[in-house]
Amino acid sequence: MKKRIALVVNSLSGGGAEKTVANLSRYLSKRYEIDLIVNDDAVPQYSYHGKLISLQMPENQNHLATGYQIKAFIRRVRLLKKLKKQRQYSAVVSFSEMTNLANVLTGGKTIISVHNSVKNSKTIGWKYRIVTHYLFPYMFHKADKTISCSKEILDELVSDYGLSREKGSVIYNGIELEEIMEIISSCCLKLPRKKEDEIHIVSIGRLTRQKGQWHLIRVVKKLRDDGIKIKLMIFGEGDLRNSLEKLIREGDLKDAVILPSFVDKPEYFMANADVVVFPSLYEGFSNAIVEALACGAPIISTDHETGAREILAPDTDYHRKTYDKIDEAQYGILVPVCDGEFRNVDLPLTMEEQLMADAICRLINNPELAEHYRTEVLIRAGQLDLSKIAECWVQVIEN
Repeated sequence: MKKRIALVVNSLSGGGAEKTVANLSRYLSKRYEIDLIVNDDAVPQYSYHGKLISLQMPENQNHLATGYQIKAFIRRVRLLKKLKKQRQYSAVVSFSEMTNLANVLTGGKTIISVHNSVKNSKTIGWKYRIVTHYLFPYMFHKADKTISCSKEILDELVSDYGLSREKGSVIYNGIELEEIMEIISSCCLKLPRKKEDEIHIVSIGRLTRQKGQWHLIRVVKKLRDDGIKIKLMIFGEGDLRNSLEKLIREGDLKDAVILPSFVDKPEYFMANADVVVFPSLYEGFSNAIVEALACGAPIISTDHETGAREILAPDTDYHRKTYDKIDEAQYGILVPVCDGEFRNVDLPLTMEEQLMADAICRLINNPELAEHYRTEVLIRAGQLDLSKIAECWVQVIEN
């Protein structure tokens, strides 16, 4: 008879952690009976295996609102107490701050996970930082194991929040390599018509400040002004859509920069791009970069905290960052993080933006380098295949 475990997450839609949990459930279900505990009855965006258990929260409320968070937390604690007693889980794994707290408060074998750096997140308010200052040490003390998605985040938890390194581990987010290969080979979507000598760049990410896409739009404007035929497609949704569309209009880039409202299979576009660029200001561990690896795409990423260097240059010191030059790493090109200032497209590029532009030119003017990366990224993708990542989770659960 299989052991039973629970995975606790807010939903199975929308974010990187949610997609990680859904994917993970499919692999862990080969070994365990899985309960997936989520906030509401909304139809999951990602496919999963296991028994879905809902807190019965309203689907149409603001999930970030304080009232919603408090109500969900109380329901989650009550439900977990009941389920842990009835279902006799071998382990309960949680995937966000409030699910982590509910997990440790209700006892049993608890494994909590951290997918974002509090220190490096510019969007987290001061009230949240104060709460985590007291909350994190308590959770790390009570939990049997704490999993972070990058080495940099684990270092932060140890140095800033008192996590014992012996109780912490790093497990990267994995990808379903075989599934992505199938999407690419079977996809019947039409690619944009490519003009002679036109370069296609793709970027994936929510349209939010964190992702820094306006820097890439400014770079594309400069390259087109220099006579390079470039078309940029940015796949994502978010609260910066109107601002980015305004920037595109002001730069007369309507035919050069496209923001598709929705595309079901962006992997196909990454696989057929000349370059995939990630201008993020910071990340937890970028699933989009890892998916780009599986698409065989030459990648340019900012050397952001946390995770980019661990993905593209795993044999280098992950504390080292590039600040004033282009770093041709083993599995992609790393460039400095931009300053995050939202500027008009007609203003001169900053030093960091110019280095991003130079990196793009380096790839498109050097077919041998681009082909080298198309081969190397598949090797790295194989190392991050979800079948291997799932075994890391099994070892934590069993031990």
